[in-house]
Amino acid sequence: MRYWKDIKGWKKRDGWLIDPATGKEFARIGDSVRIGNSVRIGEHVRIGKHARIGEYARIGELVRIGELIRIGKHARIGDSVCIGDSVRIGNSVRIGDHARIGESVRIGDSVRIGEFVRIGERARIGDSVRIEDSVHIGDRANWQLSVPYITGSRDYLYLYSDTELGIGCKIHAFAHWLQHYEEIGRDSSYTFEEIEEYKAHIDYMVSWAKRLKGLKA
Repeated sequence: MRYWKDIKGWKKRDGWLIDPATGKEFARIGDSVRIGNSVRIGEHVRIGKHARIGEYARIGELVRIGELIRIGKHARIGDSVCIGDSVRIGNSVRIGDHARIGESVRIGDSVRIGEFVRIGERARIGDSVRIEDSVHIGDRANWQLSVPYITGSRDYLYLYSDTELGIGCKIHAFAHWLQHYEEIGRDSSYTFEEIEEYKAHIDYMVSWAKRLKGLKA
């Protein structure tokens, strides 16, 4: 990986940083963007207008950063990440490759977000929260504790919001899972033993979410 700060004598043309060695477009930087000291930005990155990137941050390749973004000091953004407009990312945050962050999301300091994570619009992620790979978090979700994640014998389970549970690609309200878990399991070709296993996982995740609501109250 080559970073724009490592290139000497780069030029700007129509919003693009031009690699003087090749004459090719390196990264696109919008108007009124402020980039702190010792920031490194990978190739083929696009940064929207009025973004602010804190010192010592690292932005990987093929990243898309929207307008009015704030990225804190020492943040690390992986490759092929897409970040919507008006997002706030705290200091020392780590975001894995291929993550998708919706508009107006707020992410606290020292958060760890895995690869292929999806975070919906206006979600709130508290300081030091850990989000495992491939977890999906819904719009306006509010996570102040690390999101529980269970790897079952067939599919993984995760809390999509404080009222919804995801199993693999299926996302339903808690009540729907509790009422229809057998039917859903049979439709997915689960064995009887696997259905019973996932019922135990569902009960645990629902219980965890209820405890989380009690902590928030």
